[in-house]
Amino acid sequence: MSFGTNLYELRKQKGLSQEQLALEIGVSRQTIYAWESETASPSIENLKSLSSFFSCTTDYLISGNKEELSQENNEEKEEIKRTCRADKKEVDRRLKIHALLIALPTMLIISSVAVLLLMVERPIIGTVIILSSVVISVPFYVIAGTMYNSFFSQEENKYFQVLYSEEEKKRGDMRNSIAVAISVSFMLIGVILVVVLSTINTVPSSTWYISTFLFMIAISVFCLIFSGIMHSRFRTSDETYMDQKSVKLNGTINSIIWMLAICGYLVMGFVFSLWHPGWIIFVVAAFLSGIISSILGFKK
Repeated sequence: MSFGTNLYELRKQKGLSQEQLALEIGVSRQTIYAWESETASPSIENLKSLSSFFSCTTDYLISGNKEELSQENNEEKEEIKRTCRADKKEVDRRLKIHALLIALPTMLIISSVAVLLLMVERPIIGTVIILSSVVISVPFYVIAGTMYNSFFSQEENKYFQVLYSEEEKKRGDMRNSIAVAISVSFMLIGVILVVVLSTINTVPSSTWYISTFLFMIAISVFCLIFSGIMHSRFRTSDETYMDQKSVKLNGTINSIIWMLAICGYLVMGFVFSLWHPGWIIFVVAAFLSGIISSILGFKK
């Protein structure tokens, strides 16, 4: 390609008009027009100025050898390719559905553990309830993953983050930080509730406040997961990928923790008849689950 063509393409990549480029280089708009139409040639000094401004070599300006482009300019070209033709409202709707399909089953499983504690006198019914919640939740996780991949893996929807302005991203960061702070505070209030009430001898039974604590954990985990997934709208593609990995990792670790807690509680109850003191295992599980969800919620 000729010098005029190279200059025109570089200017368009920067999104500049001839007048804007002229101001950057320190020449007139007519001079830029003359260079692009090749009715005039730039001086050595002007050629160096253009090379510095576009972060490329003078050889590229003259000969159009693309291998001479600097790394910085290559990154800018790659960023330009990242476009999204999806509707912003549709992206928001899809993400909201995905977040609900992940967060609601998780909250259901934790809440079923709280119900199990309330039904400590009827362990069989409590066990059926918690196993049923797990069976119900699994299809929701599968549907969530399938729906997400079917929509956001399409080329026109892949870079949906470009639909949002910097101002929207700042507001999103603020909302996510508030959601995480409130959720963690809610967990800490639950811990304090358990510790304080467990030291009061006049409290007749610990079952109700342990169950309340687990319900608080369930609500907190729901908020963390929902907020984290919705916040992925305002991150770069690489950050979003890491965010989805964090969500999956969080779900996997929490599932293992709760399944171990459930199995441990059932063994303590059916084998050793320790239904009442066995609830402490759920406090430990809830605390570990809250810590893990909080850490992964803060992860960027």
